[in-house]
Amino acid sequence: MKNFGHFDFISIGSGPAGQKGALQAAKAGYKVAIIERRPSVGGVSLHSGTIPSKTMRSAIIYLTGTLQKHFYGKKFKARESVNLKDITFRIKHVLDEEVNVLNSQLERNNIQIINGQASFLDKNSLEISCKEKGIIGKVTADKIVIATGSLPRRPKSIPFDYKTILDGNLFFSSKNKLDHIPNSVTIMGAGVIGLEYACMFLQLGCDVTIINQREEFLTFVDNELLMLFKSYMEKLGAKFILGHNIQKVFVNDDSLGQVDLENHDSIINEIILYTMGRTPCTRSLNLDKIGIKINDRGNIVVNDDYQTNIKNIYAAGDIIGFPALASTSAEQGRIAACHALGLSWTDYRTSFPYGIYTIPAMSMCGKTEEELIAEKVPYAKGIALYCEIAKAAMRGGESGALKILFHKETRKILGVHVIGDQAAEIIHIGQAVMTLDGTIDYFVNTVFNYPTYAEAYKVAAFNGINSLTGNASIHSMSDNCDILKGC
Repeated sequence: MKNFGHFDFISIGSGPAGQKGALQAAKAGYKVAIIERRPSVGGVSLHSGTIPSKTMRSAIIYLTGTLQKHFYGKKFKARESVNLKDITFRIKHVLDEEVNVLNSQLERNNIQIINGQASFLDKNSLEISCKEKGIIGKVTADKIVIATGSLPRRPKSIPFDYKTILDGNLFFSSKNKLDHIPNSVTIMGAGVIGLEYACMFLQLGCDVTIINQREEFLTFVDNELLMLFKSYMEKLGAKFILGHNIQKVFVNDDSLGQVDLENHDSIINEIILYTMGRTPCTRSLNLDKIGIKINDRGNIVVNDDYQTNIKNIYAAGDIIGFPALASTSAEQGRIAACHALGLSWTDYRTSFPYGIYTIPAMSMCGKTEEELIAEKVPYAKGIALYCEIAKAAMRGGESGALKILFHKETRKILGVHVIGDQAAEIIHIGQAVMTLDGTIDYFVNTVFNYPTYAEAYKVAAFNGINSLTGNASIHSMSDNCDILKGC
């Protein structure tokens, strides 16, 4: 059995949280290692989550001519027919590039990679094993961050066969048997992952039905933004079935995926994509042995510094639950490393941005209108419709809007919400101004390159200031011009 040595800091997992925690520690001069159970680094985010699914989205937008339909008609496509190989080719290319980039980063920062499954022996010691050889060694560390991510939830009542009934890993699972683009899809779960895939299948021309057992979905999203998005999807042909309990999921005699619902007709489509939740990857860590607390969902319990109840052990990313996004997970890992090693850092978590890569995309930071109303904050809002923005007209992305929420008295930015082309990019302008306690007047007085989507901030700011005097011409995100045109 090999002794891998002693380290100042170890990340268990090499996804966004593990990577950034390890890199932060290494850049501060500490001896660092990452333990990764996969043959290559990157974690779920790189191999079956964020990067593959967002690359798939980019490929579909290009191949189906999504943004060009506004100019050349709804039947326009960059290719006459789109097949699965066209999509997976691009995904493989991007994944290979990203693995090379990450390996180079870790090597340049002298971070040692230990391949194997980690299991706690005590609060400073980890046993390393692999399927083929069993236990292969031991390693110790002063500080440890658990960043093992999550996997799609797979209830025993769902007969996954990875051909007709698939989980949230879709084409990216080694178990996948689906070799073509289906004609019709049932998406079970109206969370971020389910809705992102629903949008992709819609663009591919599939009939899409979304089932959610609750009436509400994406409750952290500003309601005006969400209702606009839902209308967009319904105009494209998506069917939402909300608030009905699921009774049975199976492959019927016609080899189609069938979902039987309470008080509703059965839903039958070519495939079923089950995206109702994810399961934290804690099973092999032997957390019970050292007494690390987990909640009723299986997530590791942490404090505001991502520290567990064992003082030298931290946890970050999907393993601790919401929001479970790659961007926020990366910063959680970095903050955990800073706190563990006594490094200084600035807390900008109140303005963490969220990006949802639907089509159109949604992105937001700060407070929603619903939160401000509940907190009785005196606020005003300014709205810019993409149909007013020259850049949107040039790109064919006129289906969209940007909303700024600001305090009526101090005029400070309280929240920014965007739906449309490049939403997850332009959100960062509002995020920066809000983080630095800027006011709505900044957007009026600054100069943005023209034509750009950034110009929407100035349009929204003027609209918001006018609203204070009752002179605003736009009062909601769907006023004045058809935000859904071109879809």
